[in-house]
Amino acid sequence: MLSIRLNLLMILFFLSSCAAFDLKKSGYNPAIFSQEDKIQLKYAISFERSQRYKEALEIHRDLYKKHKDSRYLVYKLGDNYRKSNDCQNAKIFYQQILQDYVDGKIKQDDPIYLDVLEGVGICKIQEGKYQAAIEILSVIFEIDASRWRTVNALGVAYALSDNTDESNKYFNIAVALDDSQYIIFNNRALACAFSYDYEGAIDNQQKALGLIEDGNLHREKLEFNLALLYGLVGDFENARMILSQYLSE
Repeated sequence: MLSIRLNLLMILFFLSSCAAFDLKKSGYNPAIFSQEDKIQLKYAISFERSQRYKEALEIHRDLYKKHKDSRYLVYKLGDNYRKSNDCQNAKIFYQQILQDYVDGKIKQDDPIYLDVLEGVGICKIQEGKYQAAIEILSVIFEIDASRWRTVNALGVAYALSDNTDESNKYFNIAVALDDSQYIIFNNRALACAFSYDYEGAIDNQQKALGLIEDGNLHREKLEFNLALLYGLVGDFENARMILSQYLSE
């Protein structure tokens, strides 16, 4: 059952957006970067916004060779490894920042500490360790209940743990917290699919698509998710209609 769920998770993966990152509290020190470094950092940000995380990772990796004391680069390496589906390496860099917390260099409510905990929690979801994810993400929620990405991930983790009531509770909170509601509705669709409520999954996926702009990079993923859901209920005509926009016959 776990392998089936992990395979579905790779297909119907929950969406997230880039976290609001506070440079002033992240260890970013502009004085250590040359003008050339800053240009490279701008390229990395551009790659991240385009979801080209491996290219952003290459830039941060090169800069880290020169600036190994930069907490900002450590965080960025961890985050881009995670977004490139390499949690093993992501956690190596996340651990450096968690150690800074243990050593008293950053505080519990520091945004970078919470961002790293969030990254570790999402890695646990990707690894199929849902209870561990819930425990980590719940710590963040107790510190700052306004972080919608954490709340959204809690909804996913509870859904994958077959706890529909808790899952819906956190998805409802997430919808109230953020404008990117299409992400939450996509993830609610995923939760419904895992509980074999395909009608509910299709309804939520259609709501997600109704909330997203045509130029949004996530739109294609949402369309493919909806096509897959139609396929799961045997509605191949609607599935084919969606896929024909992107694929040959």
